[in-house]
Amino acid sequence: MVNQGAILLLGDAVYTRLKSGVNMSLPLPEFFIYSLPEGLWVFSISLTSSVFYVMIRGRRWHLIYMPFLLAFVMEVWQLFQITKGRFDVLDLLCVAISWALAFIMTRKDQVKEPLFASFDASHLCCVGSYLIVYLAHVI
Repeated sequence: MVNQGAILLLGDAVYTRLKSGVNMSLPLPEFFIYSLPEGLWVFSISLTSSVFYVMIRGRRWHLIYMPFLLAFVMEVWQLFQITKGRFDVLDLLCVAISWALAFIMTRKDQVKEPLFASFDASHLCCVGSYLIVYLAHVI
């Protein structure tokens, strides 16, 4: 969406020149461009989700596991061409390491709250981060 917005504001020719200039002056490995961002969102959403749970059919589901599950499912969907994108084992590895680091960093003795009990900043941040990832993947 950011790229599309830049093209609309700057025009196709200016955007293409800027993009090639950035790529030439700051060449990045493909891992930094494709796999690392997914790992970073899994890490950050795992941290924001670590204090929440949702109740489904009378069972408490801790949301710390949701970012890993979401990223894994999205990669499998890419493998079977259910959704757009390219399946990459390196993405899964980056997701697993990022999630594990976030899991290790969370306090296990912390009291968990229901996600939809109130709508303060931490609740909105958690829900908003899932919406951003969903919209980034769908659009």
